[in-house]
Amino acid sequence: YQGGTPLWSFPPVVDGTVIPDQPRTLFEEGNVADVPYILGSNTDEGTLFHIGSDPVVSEEEYLEALGRRFGGEENAQAIAEVYPVTDFATPDEALQRITGDAGLVCTTHDTALRAAAAGLQVRMYNFDFPIPIAGLEFLGATHGAEIAFVFGSVNGEEQAAVGVPLRGYWSRFAAAGDPNGE
Repeated sequence: YQGGTPLWSFPPVVDGTVIPDQPRTLFEEGNVADVPYILGSNTDEGTLFHIGSDPVVSEEEYLEALGRRFGGEENAQAIAEVYPVTDFATPDEALQRITGDAGLVCTTHDTALRAAAAGLQVRMYNFDFPIPIAGLEFLGATHGAEIAFVFGSVNGEEQAAVGVPLRGYWSRFAAAGDPNGE
């Protein structure tokens, strides 16, 4: 973040060919592939995006950061009502949660609702196992943490106990469109 504004983002690029219109419009028009969806997010999606940034250490800094990111003091207050700093160990943890929810968790849920409204089969997951990289445990179940489990690049009995069924869900979904199949 630079002054509370993300340095980068990943919005869809409407090119008229591969992505002919805004994805929301495509879902509303039913102009999407008739395939099952599996969508998920991780509990600590936002932690990764705060590496290297100065942590907010007070409620005042928290509200200022929210105001910069979300368009002013009034929006900051409304968001702080949903994410009161007292619900978190630190103001920075609250900000990290908001970053993850606003950028990934809520958008994933929104996509799932739109796909379901278009009549598509939708399944969702929330991954809550910390990233299995020594020295990065403080990130928790951050953005992409499940990938090591999906591809089996984990160590230890506990991680394998998570990875084996996860690979099964994803494999069954890829093969048959149902993660709970045989």
